[in-house]
Amino acid sequence: MEHMETKKPDKNMWGCIHPERRHWESIRRDGWELRHIPEEYRSPDLCREALENCGDRIRDTLELLYYVPHPEICLDYLQMYYGCTDMDLPEMLSALAPGVADEKIADFVVEHDGRCLGRLPGHLQTEERAKKAVEQAGASALLYGDVLPELKTSGLWLKCAAHSRDSCAQIPPEERSPEVCLAAYLSYPGMVREHPSFVPQPVRENCNVYSLCRLMEQMTGGKFTYGQMADFYGGKPMAVKCIEVPDGFLKDREVTFDRQKETFRIAPLSQRQEQKQQERQEPERNDAPKRRNGMKI
Repeated sequence: MEHMETKKPDKNMWGCIHPERRHWESIRRDGWELRHIPEEYRSPDLCREALENCGDRIRDTLELLYYVPHPEICLDYLQMYYGCTDMDLPEMLSALAPGVADEKIADFVVEHDGRCLGRLPGHLQTEERAKKAVEQAGASALLYGDVLPELKTSGLWLKCAAHSRDSCAQIPPEERSPEVCLAAYLSYPGMVREHPSFVPQPVRENCNVYSLCRLMEQMTGGKFTYGQMADFYGGKPMAVKCIEVPDGFLKDREVTFDRQKETFRIAPLSQRQEQKQQERQEPERNDAPKRRNGMKI
């Protein structure tokens, strides 16, 4: 009888026939084997098993997220370990593979650390997220990473100035508009006084809302809010108790600024305007007894 020689099976044959079983066995031995498994076999369950078996260090787990193609799993682990490791949230976000971050991940990271804005892909850097990022992190949100240039608007830099003194100090000189300088001067006068170079020379020397505020303070001896000065610069009349003019001082006047001509128009206050001004300056006490025909009411 003729003897037929049989070919020994290749040692990788079983792996080809049962790849999922082989992958599960390798993952249970070492979660880092996930790196060598083709992406089409990296199911959510397999990825979670790998993350549970990649070592005791949180950093190891977060670094393995690079090989996890499922946004929902990545978000779970970002939420789980945020604040529990020496890695900050932008670094944790950078551990994800390109293209994995989605809307939910973007919302989470920006809400908790505005500096993550510049670590997001461009299509996830929206105006709304940029606003939230600045509210959370101030100027750092626009300076950290690769923030889209079109998001760095004058309005957002103004929000950076209002965020905190540190945030205001970080605003680049080229973004220190008259509005930003006015917000800085009114909110952090000590900073502007100690660092006069914060205000760019063109802002100091030209007619704008910042220089107008400084001039009105000198002429009236008063202090103004950002809103008052913005309205006044825009042409809204302002009632002042006293204002200095070349011939001396005028009391109880309505002042209007003409931005085009860079001139002031000063007129006497009407009786009604005087009454309103007095009410603002000396508000009536609500607890004072009122009388009518000699009777308290």
